[in-house]
Amino acid sequence: LIWKHVAIFLQSARDFVPKSMERSYSSPFAPAFLNLPPEIFKQHIIPHITAKVDVKSFRSVCKAWRDLLLLPSRHVNTQALSDADAVRKVILAFRSITVNKVKSQERLSALLDALCAESCKLEDLELRSCVLKDDTTRILSRLVSTTPSLRSLSLTATRLGLTQASILGEGANNLKIISLSKLSHTVLTAILPRIAASSKSLADLFLSNCDLSGQSAIELANLIANSSTISVISADEGHVDDAAAEAFKAALSKNQTLMHLTVSPQMSPKGFRAILQGLLQAKSMKYFRCNSAPIRADNPDVLSAACDLLEKSRTLEVFQICLAYLPQPEFMRYCTAVGASTSLREAVFDYTYYITPEKAHGIEIILKNTKFLEKLIVHVEQGAIASFSAGISVNRTVKELKIYSLQFSAQDMMHLSSALLQNASIAMLALHSLGEADTLAAGAVFDALTCHPSIAHLQLSCLYVSDPVASESFATMLQMSKSLRVLRLHSSRNPNITVAQDIIKGLSGSTNMTKVDLSYASLSETELE
Repeated sequence: LIWKHVAIFLQSARDFVPKSMERSYSSPFAPAFLNLPPEIFKQHIIPHITAKVDVKSFRSVCKAWRDLLLLPSRHVNTQALSDADAVRKVILAFRSITVNKVKSQERLSALLDALCAESCKLEDLELRSCVLKDDTTRILSRLVSTTPSLRSLSLTATRLGLTQASILGEGANNLKIISLSKLSHTVLTAILPRIAASSKSLADLFLSNCDLSGQSAIELANLIANSSTISVISADEGHVDDAAAEAFKAALSKNQTLMHLTVSPQMSPKGFRAILQGLLQAKSMKYFRCNSAPIRADNPDVLSAACDLLEKSRTLEVFQICLAYLPQPEFMRYCTAVGASTSLREAVFDYTYYITPEKAHGIEIILKNTKFLEKLIVHVEQGAIASFSAGISVNRTVKELKIYSLQFSAQDMMHLSSALLQNASIAMLALHSLGEADTLAAGAVFDALTCHPSIAHLQLSCLYVSDPVASESFATMLQMSKSLRVLRLHSSRNPNITVAQDIIKGLSGSTNMTKVDLSYASLSETELE
């Protein structure tokens, strides 16, 4: 904790030091850091270090710790970087707005050129908020193409122009992971076919804030169709038209390796149905998420395609789509398909849609019918838990249950506590609420968890209340539980000192607890002491 505050001090103080004093301020710290325990240095100091260290100190650090974070890059000694043959990961960051952009480009080029040394065994390279000109991009392309050990390239908040995209795309021959961000439709259209042609081992492709629209979407579909190595694709912006969706459908049916697909661009019901039909023909798809194309009652074909996928797929394990506009009959139809799936391992009803008590009977259908589901995440309105608690009682497959609610009612908690007493399969339970739960009801849940035989991981948010009655039940649960191993507490309000003492009493009496996370428990300084 002390070293964490030291690191925070160094980071904050650094921003107020005049440039003329920068060297005299930062240099004396570098040798002292080398004497710290490795875990302290790596966790708390490296993310904040700004010293312009000498070559000897730099190499000593690199030999001890294989991951290196360089922030900001103007403080890094290029000779030290080229000599540091033990470095496996480098992150270079420039401020998006600099006083001297020409000098910044020269500095970035020098750093990248230093990494091109034959002795370099670099595996992961990330550029944050950099502006790449043609010459710098050529050096980066040479680094990527001539470093056999390099497997991952991430350009976070780094824009590429058309020329830079063409240069970089042709050098991506050894990369397994490529992460691009903030690319326009035109640039994305130019770089995707070059990546597809040059990279023979690409496994993961992440497109963050990239405009995946029109021809660029078709180029991504072509990459999927022709790749024999791609396994993960994530794209979160743009507009996939019907023609591109049909191209995706054909590509998914042809591809043999893609297992994880996240697409969030806007698309029409017809296009979304085409992609769902392509997923049914995919050979190895395990994960699909799309939150931007909701299923509506006026598009029964899309709902039918989603249900067919759930009922007939033999590979799909995670399926997450937007159900915000689905009326109760159609929602029940969807839940029936989830319960009938023979491959689905995780069902997610996300935060864009809080399930009403009437629709919560669909969750009960899932819990009662599923034979394979292992993880269930639901967002429910107040009173909804009572509608599916009977399903919790009889279910024997779900091992991880997460329930989010705007507010847990007393009825919700009483039904949940009763259901938990009859369930012996849940190993991880998370209860999150924006409002504080009823005190007696929260105590009933703690009492049920005290004698629960299988829950080993517990996450609580605002169910942990600032009331002595509930906190005493909570302390008893910690002392008496034979299964609980991991505890995480989240709270939006400060508990009183009595509650903190009850937590201490419970933790002190626990003989099984191996991990406790209080980082979001809103404890005051006195309580934390």
